[in-house]
Amino acid sequence: PSLEQRIGFATSADGTAIAYATAGTGPALLQGGHWLGHLEHDWVSPVFGPLLRRLSAAHTLVRYDPRGAGLSERNPGRLDVDALTDDLAAVADAARLARFPMLAVSQNVPIALNFAARHPDRVSALVLIGGFAQGSDLRGEAGHTETMVQLIRSGWGDADSPFMRAFATLFVPGGTSDELSSFAETQRRATHPELAARLRRAIGGFDVTEILPAVAAPTLVIHGARDAVHPAAQGQLIASRVPNAEFRGRDTADHVLLPSAPDWEPVVGWCERFIAENSG
Repeated sequence: PSLEQRIGFATSADGTAIAYATAGTGPALLQGGHWLGHLEHDWVSPVFGPLLRRLSAAHTLVRYDPRGAGLSERNPGRLDVDALTDDLAAVADAARLARFPMLAVSQNVPIALNFAARHPDRVSALVLIGGFAQGSDLRGEAGHTETMVQLIRSGWGDADSPFMRAFATLFVPGGTSDELSSFAETQRRATHPELAARLRRAIGGFDVTEILPAVAAPTLVIHGARDAVHPAAQGQLIASRVPNAEFRGRDTADHVLLPSAPDWEPVVGWCERFIAENSG
């Protein structure tokens, strides 16, 4: 596929500017924004780029930087679930997407679920990777949240810092040296340390458990068995409460789907087939 992407801006309900990119041709697929993201860097990143190019080969891929990160407004007011859901809605409207499948990863999973519950007529399918319904604070892991916040403030984006080693151990323990280096660069480009800390603290308080039964779209939940960022129990919780959901576990500790992972091709195949079968 073409390596070109087109970047534009949407305006969320509270006036926050949200950057989004469109690439490829074919039926639409919206990928939600994750807090460690930058539209331009991710496109050429050895961690995120291979999946983006793969998806854009068969789809018009629309993705965006969430508020506070990447090319979107860096110092937003609100960082709650509803504000972030408004951002997703603004991008879908700006890209003129009527009914579409969504791919969501990590903290974008509760946002995608909230949007799907709000707009059942617009979401044809959901693929959710490494996500959660309850943030770490609400599942009794407030200490985990604060540890992450302190690590962020200690060495955000510095590949040589102890923070980076600890952070990488949580997110990409199986990463290659190139992937780890790119992961550090993504941090540096994504946002500044204080906003990253604020985002991570907000994520700890997310809770969408009550809306799960209202999600009508066919849903594929994928989760690493030993994920240390969001435990597999959270993926199982989502799959057990969303009416039309199925769960697929990965035998890995990686939170991020790495191109170097032995199961990268099978997992991407699961996503592609599920989207193709449920995009009507």
